Amino acid sequence: MMQKIVIVEALSTGFNYIQDCIDRGFEPVILEVAYADKNMEDFINQQRQEKYVKLKTKIQILRESDSYEKTLEMVRALDPILVLPGAEDGVVLATRLADSLGLPGNPYSMIDKMTNKFCTHEALKAAGVRHIRGKICKTLEEAEKFYDELDNEKVVIKPPHGAGSMGVRFCKGKKDLLTKFSEQLGQIGCLGDIAQELLIQERIIGSEYIVNTLTFNGIHKVTSIWKYEKKLLDNGSNVYVGMIAIDEVTPEAYALVEYAFQVLDAVGIKQGPVHGEYMFDEKGPVLIEINCRCMGGSYPATYGNEIFGHHETDLALDSYINPKIVIEKLSKPYKSKKYAKTKDLITPRSMHISNSPILGIIPYLKSFHSCGIQTSAKSNSIEKTVDLETETGFIFLYHEDYSVISQEFELLKKLESKYFGLLYQEHFDESLGSLPEISAKPDSLDSFEIDLRHLKDYPLEDVYHYLKQAILSVRKGGTISVTKDAYEGFPYGVAGMVMIFKIMGLTIKLPEYQNDKLIAIKNS
Repeated sequence: MMQKIVIVEALSTGFNYIQDCIDRGFEPVILEVAYADKNMEDFINQQRQEKYVKLKTKIQILRESDSYEKTLEMVRALDPILVLPGAEDGVVLATRLADSLGLPGNPYSMIDKMTNKFCTHEALKAAGVRHIRGKICKTLEEAEKFYDELDNEKVVIKPPHGAGSMGVRFCKGKKDLLTKFSEQLGQIGCLGDIAQELLIQERIIGSEYIVNTLTFNGIHKVTSIWKYEKKLLDNGSNVYVGMIAIDEVTPEAYALVEYAFQVLDAVGIKQGPVHGEYMFDEKGPVLIEINCRCMGGSYPATYGNEIFGHHETDLALDSYINPKIVIEKLSKPYKSKKYAKTKDLITPRSMHISNSPILGIIPYLKSFHSCGIQTSAKSNSIEKTVDLETETGFIFLYHEDYSVISQEFELLKKLESKYFGLLYQEHFDESLGSLPEISAKPDSLDSFEIDLRHLKDYPLEDVYHYLKQAILSVRKGGTISVTKDAYEGFPYGVAGMVMIFKIMGLTIKLPEYQNDKLIAIKNS
């Protein structure tokens, strides 16, 4: 009988634990966390089902009981060798179970330092490590009093527990703070709990980084370093634009890691992965928060392997069962194999979607690895992005050439900000039928002219398929031309057509005198 490893909430990147366990000859068992809030339960259930359909084999799935003692006995009966958190929602329960069963992990007695942002910074303060000044407040009066004591115009309010940017608001001035404090108090957090108190902190202005670490036998090692790009919205929330992998040691990276190790010691981390988020200002690095599990974002295992030669969950698992492998991998000089960026997809407004043409164009990007995005097959609507939970998805990019990945990252930013209708379509005319098929053989034509009218009225997924057929039919160096009637009927007109052709790898020619056709050249 195979030895069992329990994964508490195998969501996000922690889902990769399942295949990692199977590859090493262990039987993974999923333990789902119970949520008191029904809306949160429904939301998590949707995420679970989206993950579970990807399972290649039948996996035992258990449910947290109504009492800890019952849950403990249920897990004890499995006789697992490990209990691991697969997501932020599973950290508390996984840590407690591992501690109760005498399995490797961090002491449950330090759970507040691991999960409560205020307690974490108090631990740094006690250890003489740079921290952010803050206070837990339950009322407007407490919030106002602390703001006056802080003597800092810019502050941040956030739930004491949580992950991502959910519930985080940036404030400028007392009036702004009190307004947003009132709005966030009583809201449901990302862990399903009601915010009966909020953490107010001084705001640190600088560049934001991720330092992912792994601790085993009391030794800290770095697995990866990333740098955030975020965007501040009018409501004071901070949304993710994307991230870039730090590919080699820089002065900032060196200082970040040195400081991160001080943080881990101060908090008392003894075992397992930690996803740490840090700000770097003129004084150097300072912790924002730590999450005692692997980095989120639903990163594909193959993506990490291509960039760093490993992915977060396989290293974390090996640190428990075969630490020699981890020591060998992480003792090598830090340097990525390829450049990498991730693009978080920001939706400018809530909208009904009839189809998802984004799936038909982003694979053309030279740096495209994979994506996890919302489609019309999952839901007929998407929400305006106001935090991490309302993002429309992720696009994972990597390439050997930094200029390629940078250009395509900027191209995606331009698409979502100015041409979002090329990614998701609200309406089309179902009476038009299908676009014609192109019968020409691949690479057989010197040129192809697109003169179809009313392109905007067709499903854009079909239009992109038609454009792909047209491009394939033309030889390298040949031309694709679009008549004025056709591109004027395309979303955003000629500008939209130019954007799509750029993504598809064509070279756009400048307008020719007294010729109103859009002409592009096939490069390969």
